[in-house]
Amino acid sequence: MKYSIEPATLAHVAAMAPNIRQADRNEVMASAGRDVELLLPECVERAEMAWAGLVDDEVACIFGVQGASFMSLTGYPWMIGTDLIEQHAKPFLRRNRKMVSVMLDRYPHLVNYVDARNAKAIEWLNWLGFTIHPPEKYGAYRMMFHPFEMEK
Repeated sequence: MKYSIEPATLAHVAAMAPNIRQADRNEVMASAGRDVELLLPECVERAEMAWAGLVDDEVACIFGVQGASFMSLTGYPWMIGTDLIEQHAKPFLRRNRKMVSVMLDRYPHLVNYVDARNAKAIEWLNWLGFTIHPPEKYGAYRMMFHPFEMEK
């Protein structure tokens, strides 16, 4: 198996779109009130940094970080994946730790929300070292989400 992380493009988004995990589809709809296929291209274009994780040149995930403004010291990390990300979790977890470090170099405070139903994402964030807070109502449908954060 060949694993790689490269800058994300709209071609990566198009290639991954049919294979996005149901849990990620549910989370995006609950938080943003929009289909992930419509939101992900905007996320990639707006992100200060966005990457695609590949397994043998097949897109397993797209992730990135964006700030509230150009001068912001707080970044909002995000990730959308396919089933490949779960099938190859260990290699990606190792690589993601390095990418979180890159995010923290730019944004010394990372914060966002994760759907309380998305157990795999919560486990992933915990392993990466994020602090997971108790769930609260959040998003377009006021569903339960855990705030999460990390400080440099």
